Amino acid sequence: MDKSEVYFNAREIAYRYPRATQLTPKPISLEHSTKDGVLCIEAPNGYGKTTLLSLILGELAPTKGMIERSRDFASNTACVFQRTGLFPNLTVIENFLSSRIDRQRFESISVRHCIDHILDSPAGLLSRGEEKRVQIARCVVSGRGLWIIDEATANLDHASSALFLDDCVEHVVSGGGMVVVSHDYSWMSDLETSLRYSGRFRKVVLTT
Repeated sequence: MDKSEVYFNAREIAYRYPRATQLTPKPISLEHSTKDGVLCIEAPNGYGKTTLLSLILGELAPTKGMIERSRDFASNTACVFQRTGLFPNLTVIENFLSSRIDRQRFESISVRHCIDHILDSPAGLLSRGEEKRVQIARCVVSGRGLWIIDEATANLDHASSALFLDDCVEHVVSGGGMVVVSHDYSWMSDLETSLRYSGRFRKVVLTT
């Protein structure tokens, strides 16, 4: 893992979609760094959590407010998306290799996350559960300091969710950071419990 500090500082950011009359989400200020560990964002459906993550990542430019990021933010951030996060025309292994990952560690991670049997399959033909496991494995093997996670356990069975929880705890304990949104409050509670004595878990509850 790259131990350099990765951070963002968002000040009153919001986005207005074309033809929309309101900002999404409501203007919000957030800051987070890898040294802080986990930032858990809880908010009701329709709040704009995915839009908020897109603003943090720089996929969308804020209509209102501004955001500052560390110089290596893009190169030292890995993502697990709720939407499709793979190149559908590439095989699973090609999606990994495009990220310049360590081949030996990749092979170990692929077995751990039960995707070693689909490495030559086109990503566009995967089930949602398979695609999510591939995204998680790619994030874990990336060695990047900050993970951005949208709906951590969506489309995962219980065993895969528990395995990802272990990955997240190991990542944070070893000095990494995370920003995560999820409706799986039980999974988030288990993550918080696992990090209870580390002081590296922070929760922000957003309301409409």
